[in-house]
Amino acid sequence: MEAQEMSDREWRILLRVAVGNAVTAEDDPPSDQLATGVDYPRLLELASRNRLVPALSRWLIENGLEDEPPRRMSGLMEGQRRLSKHRARHLTAEAGRVAAALRAAGVTFAFTKGIVFQTELYEAPETRELNDIDAMMSLRDAQKAAEALAGLGYQQNRTFSDLDGHLVDMPRADLLMYKLSPDHSPHLMRPGPDDALPYIAVDLAHSLTWWESQWTIPLEEVLSEVRQARIGMGEDSVTVPALSHVHSFLFAALHLFREAWFERTSLGKDVNLSQFADIVRYWSLYRRSLAGRLGDVIETHVLFAPVAWVLHHTDELFGTKIVHDLGLDTHAGEEWVSSARAKNGETLRWSGDMTDRLQRGFPATLGRA
Repeated sequence: MEAQEMSDREWRILLRVAVGNAVTAEDDPPSDQLATGVDYPRLLELASRNRLVPALSRWLIENGLEDEPPRRMSGLMEGQRRLSKHRARHLTAEAGRVAAALRAAGVTFAFTKGIVFQTELYEAPETRELNDIDAMMSLRDAQKAAEALAGLGYQQNRTFSDLDGHLVDMPRADLLMYKLSPDHSPHLMRPGPDDALPYIAVDLAHSLTWWESQWTIPLEEVLSEVRQARIGMGEDSVTVPALSHVHSFLFAALHLFREAWFERTSLGKDVNLSQFADIVRYWSLYRRSLAGRLGDVIETHVLFAPVAWVLHHTDELFGTKIVHDLGLDTHAGEEWVSSARAKNGETLRWSGDMTDRLQRGFPATLGRA
């Protein structure tokens, strides 16, 4: 029992780290009380698995707890936070240059996910780890975008070799996968400024879901509602096109669903707690502007099932009631929320709950429905 309580304590800390003040409860203990008797190696392991090490480092500092972990461990976390801050600053500036080049080429586009979320959903950009610059545009504009970004040094059909330390040709098998599923183009890549950011990738998406998905929103509709967003902090901030809040929220949910529901993607790179935190933070900050319009879009495009799947697990993790608030209760039955899609198209079921999955990896048991 004591070991289980300790594990629960580390997980409770990570949940708080993930969403900040977006979710609060009257019986939540003060941070210093919650952090008493923590197994920091376990906490760091959970944070690493869920892409929350920079956020954890910042949370410890903000609560005067930075000296609580063993010194080498706190140094490692602080190093990750500074690295995340460095990457956020460079990628934000690069997003500004990419936006200028695409505008000049007459490409209609919007930035999505982390490059926008880092500022709009988080207290500090380094809290939300960034790997690349995500953008959405029509597939027919992808080549025009590639030609425009070639002037900034971006190359097509390339990937980064950790062994060689530079860009190399993308394997033919990966190129074939992109051709078979053209909801994304191969990343456009260029060398980065230093060893802390050895390459910069621009990920071009052409759908809110995936190729031949039964759930989708016409991209023309999505790109007709692009807004201007200010990203970055202070003098380093830039204004760039971004998806409307409704479409941005839906893209976060549908992208999470894709990575969690398909056996192929979940076994290769399963979802993490930070992705669910994006959902909670978005709902907490923009609930009033989302609620009515979001429900209309979900109904118009019959997105009940995938959105309810994601929001059910979000509610289970954080104790929120987003499924109920959106009137999706009837679409979040037990059989559906424990479903998955096999590589051969069969319907599967996975056991356990999302907490167990995020702590231990996917899945505890995966079998036929």
